[in-house]
Amino acid sequence: MRSEEEVSRALNAHANTVRRICFMHLNSRSDVEDVFQEVFLKYAIRDAAFESHDHERAWLLRVSINACKDMQKSFWRRRVSSLEDADAWHLSIADENRLVLDAVLRLVPPKYRDVIYLH
Repeated sequence: MRSEEEVSRALNAHANTVRRICFMHLNSRSDVEDVFQEVFLKYAIRDAAFESHDHERAWLLRVSINACKDMQKSFWRRRVSSLEDADAWHLSIADENRLVLDAVLRLVPPKYRDVIYLH
């Protein structure tokens, strides 16, 4: 496991590059932050020494790209819609259905609302 100083040095040197690479692949700030944390966690755990600063940078970039590809292939990303899509769907339903949906969304406590909405 790497020391805290090594991880801090790598973060200072490569954080912007890793974030830019991830954002180019994912286009989502929250996904970028998830992958960013995953990449630097892998870096912190990895014990093998790098030959040079360029080798370290290349390793971080390759791990970042692979983590982005894994995120894009994940079940969660393929099966879940964004909240923007849900809002668009909500606006497109008929007026009589909108009244029912609004009543369901007002149910308290939320556990009942979630069950009825999902059904």
